[in-house]
Amino acid sequence: MTPGTRASRRTFGLTESVILIRRAAPDRDPSGLADATADAALRLAGTAERSLPKLRREGQGLVAARSQAFLPDPAGLAGPA
Repeated sequence: MTPGTRASRRTFGLTESVILIRRAAPDRDPSGLADATADAALRLAGTAERSLPKLRREGQGLVAARSQAFLPDPAGLAGPA
């Protein structure tokens, strides 16, 4: 098994574990778990610890931008697209 295959399987296993945790505790705050899971996946992929804060900020920015794109604007406050 190649190192890339091992890392992929571990990352998939991590994702499956998070799904089970969320299923068992649906009232748990997902934001803390999301950050920890993203960091863990990056570590499994070989990302240096010192790079995690920057990557976390970039990822959060992408999620915020994507979420904003799908938020309804019933009052038309956003203006023309």
